[in-house]
Amino acid sequence: MIKMFFREGMFGKRLQGVFVLLSVLVFYESTAAFQSWSWQNPLPQGNNLYGVYFINSDTGTVVGGKGTILRTTDGGLTWTSQNSGTTNLLRGIFFIDSNFGIVIGIGGTVLRTTDGGDTWALENINTNKSIRGVSFTDANTGTIVGEDGIVFRTTDGGATWQPQQSGTDFWLRGVAFLDRDRGVAVGSGGVIITTTNGGDTTWTSRVSGTEVELLGVAYPEDNVMMVVGREGTILRSIDAGLTWIPQVTNTTRAFRAVYFTDADTGTAVGSRGFIYRTTDGGAVWSRQEGETEAELRDVQFLNTNVGIAVGFTGAILRTFDGGDHWDNLTTGTTEPLFDVAFPNAVTGFAVGANGTILHTDDNGQTWSTQTSGTRDDLNGVHFVDLDNGFVVGQNGRILSTTNGGQDWIAQTNATSRNLNDVFFTSKLMGIAVGDSGTILLTTIGGANWTTVASGTSANLRRIFFSDANTGTIVGSNGTILRSNSGGAGWTPRNSGTTNDLNSVFFLTDRKGTIVGNGGTILRTINGGEIWSVQQTPTLDNLFAVHFTNVSYGIIVGGDPADEEEGGTILRTSNSGESWVLEESGTFKDFYAIAVTSANTATIVGEDGAILYSSQLITAVNESNHPNSYVLFPNYPNPFNPTTTLSYELQQSIPVKLEVYNLLGQRVRTLVDDFQPAGSYRVEWNGRNNSGEIAHTGVYFARLQSGRGSTQIIKMLLLK
Repeated sequence: MIKMFFREGMFGKRLQGVFVLLSVLVFYESTAAFQSWSWQNPLPQGNNLYGVYFINSDTGTVVGGKGTILRTTDGGLTWTSQNSGTTNLLRGIFFIDSNFGIVIGIGGTVLRTTDGGDTWALENINTNKSIRGVSFTDANTGTIVGEDGIVFRTTDGGATWQPQQSGTDFWLRGVAFLDRDRGVAVGSGGVIITTTNGGDTTWTSRVSGTEVELLGVAYPEDNVMMVVGREGTILRSIDAGLTWIPQVTNTTRAFRAVYFTDADTGTAVGSRGFIYRTTDGGAVWSRQEGETEAELRDVQFLNTNVGIAVGFTGAILRTFDGGDHWDNLTTGTTEPLFDVAFPNAVTGFAVGANGTILHTDDNGQTWSTQTSGTRDDLNGVHFVDLDNGFVVGQNGRILSTTNGGQDWIAQTNATSRNLNDVFFTSKLMGIAVGDSGTILLTTIGGANWTTVASGTSANLRRIFFSDANTGTIVGSNGTILRSNSGGAGWTPRNSGTTNDLNSVFFLTDRKGTIVGNGGTILRTINGGEIWSVQQTPTLDNLFAVHFTNVSYGIIVGGDPADEEEGGTILRTSNSGESWVLEESGTFKDFYAIAVTSANTATIVGEDGAILYSSQLITAVNESNHPNSYVLFPNYPNPFNPTTTLSYELQQSIPVKLEVYNLLGQRVRTLVDDFQPAGSYRVEWNGRNNSGEIAHTGVYFARLQSGRGSTQIIKMLLLK
């Protein structure tokens, strides 16, 4: 469930496509950056998990979004993060023994370990297509499948991979081999292909009897194959794939994965935490309770009793009795969190969907749930001091506490419209803002609220007061309202944009920053009389902004329309004159941030995500080098045939600016020189280094400093 004020018009979509410079050109310098952010909720982490493999009851590995690899040696009670060397989404995993393992992912990612995951090496398979399935039969022989029907085979433990002809252009979503010769792969459009010679000479198409997308496959015994897919589809073959028999499941939910320990005993998992079990070869499937509503993406059983399932929001489930009972090994809420406030350095409150209020008194090491007394979404929170706080939300909900959240009291609703934010300038004076231009004012500590005319019907998102009298409200369609009377009266300001504006922060009474959809960043140096558009390194929606001091600021956001994009963090070290992207380590969208000191901050967001950093300024200086340079988005983009790239150098450094294609091949070197500090503009005419016209498609401009750090932007050449 998305917070109400993120539903309407907040999905400004970026150009389609995922950054997939691979093999020759994979930039891993940035992976260290997100180590400055650590998960506080859920635990052990909240990235979506797509694959699991246990080699025994104690030792196992799970993989997922943003290059996540977790390892356990105690049956899943505790997990240790391993360095994958990539931020690509990882889709699957297979281990032959305790040391040798293979991980697959988007953009042609294949990782290999020979030491149990202490180190992972990127293997070159000469493709940038997404890989969705992996199966090994011994330490040497394995097969991977994926996008557009690709199939690759290794006979040397993954050191080299040879392409095979699958006979289909449909995406292949899963693969299973019984031995080194006999295998089956399934995918989109009801595609099923089989081989009896390891795919060396041919894969044979089989008639599945359905056009439903097939997502998982198991090959437990001679001639016996099981396939699962969307719309509750389960198919069984007892003649090595020649014919397929639909199984009765009594559900239309998608099954994502299936695992059989023998020809009779199997488990299928999928949407909304569904788990189904059969003990008669699939003739009858019974639903099991999994203690989660998260989508489950993979399942594995070590024997008929011991199993592990993983899925979205970091879900990890375990059973010791064949699934009669599943224990959720992940702790913490997965409700979206929309705002966070810290009245001091260690005491904080986060609010979110379905009446969620979380509290910490140890700087987020532990978060406990407080009773709100409502199931309404709670959108904004503000504390005057440690004891006195206010929360606003859906349907005009206003809650107050006078004892640090031990008790939350519902106040009389002054409106039925959704309230999105609240701000108190003293214990008595407070303002709440909401949908349809709603502004409420209290002068008696929230005991009574009166309506103030806003002069707009826009949905008002956030409010900020730089002093007791001077306040700013931002909202949909580029709305900016300004008050110099403590909130008693409001006048509009020209934002120069129709994008929804989501957050505002004033560093002083004169210097302020506003952020919004489509990467919008506005800046004022005259108290909001004039707002100027800032160069932005992203087209993501930006939901919150905060400054730690006159130089250092942070913006967070995401892309609610895409589960594989988001987790946006921008940094500045020059008062917002320029912003640099930082890797967050997650795809989860961020909705709010609280800065508790010059170096510490807490971010909250999608699926209960809470991330913490104690290295704000350190991370800026050491990881992103904003004082050195910044590469801005090219303009125009898309372009034909010429575009201009702009960058800024804060000091004299060696600079190399190059253009690459999707295969990681250098197309054009635009700059390779030592340059003094200053602003630069370079034109690319759409030609390569030989003067030939480049083909239509996606290209990447890479700016590299003499320090070895890199910034990249994506460009689209159209003809």
